[in-house]
Amino acid sequence: MAFFLSSIDAQFDPVGSTVGQAGRVRLTAENFEYAELRAEQVCIEPRNVYPGSG
Repeated sequence: MAFFLSSIDAQFDPVGSTVGQAGRVRLTAENFEYAELRAEQVCIEPRNVYPGSG
């Protein structure tokens, strides 16, 4: 898998922030390659994201 991560966008609402949960997260990658798949741009919107260390 190879790609260039071009942007990360995350919004935190007041309630979710108290427990460390991001409300909306969007990752955008360019020049995505995986096995035989290729794409100029890929957007991923994961759910239930709890950013943190470790």
